[in-house]
Amino acid sequence: MTEEVVRIHGYLHKLTRDGKWQKRWFETNGSFLTYYKSKRMTKLLAALSLPQCGAIRCVDKAPEPAATTSPLPAPPGGAAPAAAPPEPPDPDAGLFAIGLNDRTYTLRAPTKADAACWVKTLNILKHSGTEVPDDGADIVDAPSKACLLYTSPSPRDATLSRMPSSA
Repeated sequence: MTEEVVRIHGYLHKLTRDGKWQKRWFETNGSFLTYYKSKRMTKLLAALSLPQCGAIRCVDKAPEPAATTSPLPAPPGGAAPAAAPPEPPDPDAGLFAIGLNDRTYTLRAPTKADAACWVKTLNILKHSGTEVPDDGADIVDAPSKACLLYTSPSPRDATLSRMPSSA
């Protein structure tokens, strides 16, 4: 009997530290959640080791962006620069969060059902086949010490190898 492979992929929006949303291509690769600038890109932006992450759960709203300690200087003429308005919330979108060290990644899926599917799948991969409650919000984990990894070349590009041709 062969073991079934659990995978999920698609475009999600990632909340940046300054409160802006970036559209990124996310996909699972074994027990890693990887993301790229787009589906066609081969440059890996980051890989999160799911077993080492903290809680992965649906959330009701995105956190407020951190306040900056050094405001932008006023342009000549004295008027303060206008802050970009936040992106209006989509009432149909679903938000979920992945805890990692002292940071929480907040991701936005097109619907709440999509977000719930991502949470359930990521928790299955995180727990490597151990039983996962139906509601990912019930999972409580101790904070992790190391979760975010960067690699190059992309693990999804099997044509590239770091090994010299003589190996």
